[in-house]
Amino acid sequence: FFFSSRRRHTRCREVSWARRCVQETVDTLVVFLELIGVCWVLSYLIPLVKLLFSYLRPKYDLWARYGKKDSWAIVTGATDGIGLAYAKELASKKFNVLLISRNAEKLVQRAKEIKDELKGNTGEIDTLALNFSTPFSENSYSGLASWIANKDIAILVNNVGVSYTSPYHDFPTEKIKEMVTVNLHSTVFVTRMMLPTR
Repeated sequence: FFFSSRRRHTRCREVSWARRCVQETVDTLVVFLELIGVCWVLSYLIPLVKLLFSYLRPKYDLWARYGKKDSWAIVTGATDGIGLAYAKELASKKFNVLLISRNAEKLVQRAKEIKDELKGNTGEIDTLALNFSTPFSENSYSGLASWIANKDIAILVNNVGVSYTSPYHDFPTEKIKEMVTVNLHSTVFVTRMMLPTR
C-alpha cells in the first residue's frame, strides 16, 4: 500500500508538472498571437489615423506665410489639370497669379474663368504665353525674365511637363528631346530665375 501510494503521488507530480508546462506553453503562445494581432491591427490603424489627421488638421495658411499685397504666385502649365487647380486655389487665397502656358487664347479664357468662378474676389491674374518645348537657348525664357523683374515672387508651381504612354524604346528621338526640354530644362532654369539674387 505504501509503495502504491508513493507511485501514485509521483505520477501525480509528473502529471501536474506536465500540465504546468503545457499551460505555460499555451500562455506563451497566446501572448505571441496577441502581439501578432496587435501588430496587424496597428498596420491598418496607423495609415487610417494619418489619413484622418490630414483631413482634420488645420489648413496651412499660405497667405499668412508668403503673402503680401504685391506677392505673386507663378504657375506653369496652368491651363489644364493640376496646374489650373493650383492657379484657382492660389487666386482664392488672394495671391496675384501669373498663368503660364503655350496657348495664349486658352490662357486668357482660363484667367477669365478663374475671375468669374471667384466672382472677382482675387488678386490680379496675368498671363504669359511661353512654349517650354522649344529647344533651350539663353533667350528661351527672356519673356518671363522681363516679366518677373522687380516683382515679389512668393510661390512658384513648376507644373509644366509632358509624358507619353508608349514604350521608351519606341520613342522617336524628337519626343525624347522634347521630354527632356520640357520636364528638365524648364524646371531647372525657371527655378533658378526665381531664386533671390545676392
